[in-house]
Amino acid sequence: MTLGMDIDVAIQELVDRGYQAGVFPESRKEVTLDLSDVALKTTWEEYPVILIDPDLYDAMLKVRDNEKPYSVNRWSVLDVDVEHQVPGGTKGHFVDHGIQQTADGPPTVHKRIYQVPEFLKDSTDVVRALMRCKAPTIAADTDIVPLKSIYTAKLGLMAIGYENEADPRAPQAWQTFYQEMGQNQRRSDGVKRRHVKLDFGLRHKPNNFG
Repeated sequence: MTLGMDIDVAIQELVDRGYQAGVFPESRKEVTLDLSDVALKTTWEEYPVILIDPDLYDAMLKVRDNEKPYSVNRWSVLDVDVEHQVPGGTKGHFVDHGIQQTADGPPTVHKRIYQVPEFLKDSTDVVRALMRCKAPTIAADTDIVPLKSIYTAKLGLMAIGYENEADPRAPQAWQTFYQEMGQNQRRSDGVKRRHVKLDFGLRHKPNNFG
């Protein structure tokens, strides 16, 4: 099997996919959002919204209240396309309007815009949001790939190779990679973290991987 791409490009794809799926512990972070902060919660296109820096976070996944010891309310995040399909159907959810320009500048400012649910539009409470962090860029020979073992890396690279070749084994290969990542995390919780460093000098070598 061949990867069909340079090894460094394949590794970046692997890290990006792992962050999307949430299999790296560092890919998710819970943050507090103060809805009384006018720099955070504002009005955009006549919608009550919160503004998230796209350079810090890739997306907001879920939101819950800040009640202790357990939350009472929670809100999911829906794409704005849902509002087009079912008008009014997003009233009880945060609505993702994507990355939009919020200031003409200079400098020009872009933020990720989330419309606030009806329940929170006048709220000044603090809520807790689960964010998907941006995947690190793996570009230099000294960069560390957040994988627990060479075996796990090989599983992911095999999945990429199958996918690039339109091989029907690709979905099962991705599932095996995600399962192994989850098992590795459970085995390593509370134990010293280990990372695998891959030599990016491989980029100039044949891309066979099997």
